[in-house]
Amino acid sequence: MIARPDPSYLTLPAFSNRLDIHFGIVTIAAEIKRWDLMGKQLVDILAVSGSIKNQWRWGPIGSMEGDPRTFMLKNVQSKIQQLFRAEDKIADMMLIKASEAMIQYYPEIIYGYSNLGVICLATGKYELAEKYINQALAIDPDDPVVKGNLKVLRQRKKGSK
Repeated sequence: MIARPDPSYLTLPAFSNRLDIHFGIVTIAAEIKRWDLMGKQLVDILAVSGSIKNQWRWGPIGSMEGDPRTFMLKNVQSKIQQLFRAEDKIADMMLIKASEAMIQYYPEIIYGYSNLGVICLATGKYELAEKYINQALAIDPDDPVVKGNLKVLRQRKKGSK
């Protein structure tokens, strides 16, 4: 068995504000199914975002479209969706860690709560799922995805009685 290197070499001190490099690592980790590295890098992106006040760069200056904070959050969320689709225990664990980091650094955004609600729903932890889904609804009561998840939760809870 080949020993895996310590992933701490991926911290990028010279390029901490280069979101393209961070997401490059995420993409490569996903391609080789290293869900542990992918999840760690997503958590690192969220942690770094606060320390640099979301002053992200992407490739050549001016190549990022829109607000850097929104761009980063939407792209982190799309990568978390890849972890959902991986159907792997390590991916699920990293999905939880990244979602918890989303809540820690961006408690006003529904993504982390919604993600945790869905993973709890999928694993039959209905009370916990309801807690997270309701937290997402408190932030955005009109979000169609969260409302749909609440509907599924109610159906499953009714069917489990």
